Amino acid sequence: MFSRRRSNPLRQAAVRMLYHTTGGMVGGTMFGTKMVLLHFVVHDEPSGAFLPYFENEGKRIVVAMQADTDNEGDWWYQLRNGATATAEIDGTDLGAVRGEEIVGAERARAWAKILEQSPVYEEMEAAALKPFPLIALVPAS
Repeated sequence: MFSRRRSNPLRQAAVRMLYHTTGGMVGGTMFGTKMVLLHFVVHDEPSGAFLPYFENEGKRIVVAMQADTDNEGDWWYQLRNGATATAEIDGTDLGAVRGEEIVGAERARAWAKILEQSPVYEEMEAAALKPFPLIALVPAS
């Protein structure tokens, strides 16, 4: 079963600094999957999250889960409640984004593609005892 532990803010800051210093060369991929860095605010404090993302049907999709916890992640709680985040890929600012949950047949297609690229998600989702939300990051315009 997953634990409910908070991530280490010092580790997050160090990884973000390394990501920016190297233009996304370090921290830009995980197991061959490209990463997006989201900047958002939680309780008036700046925060961030590195998330693997997948391209599907012209959308950048992230899995709403947080490391080895059963938490969907602070970033998703914020976006689900109407907040926006700024996104970076390979050190390039993509601007403000919002999250749209993918459901139904579109989710099934996206999930199948994610499992092709990263089969480990199937095992993680089974351990979580609930489907992970899939979130499309779309421009917040």
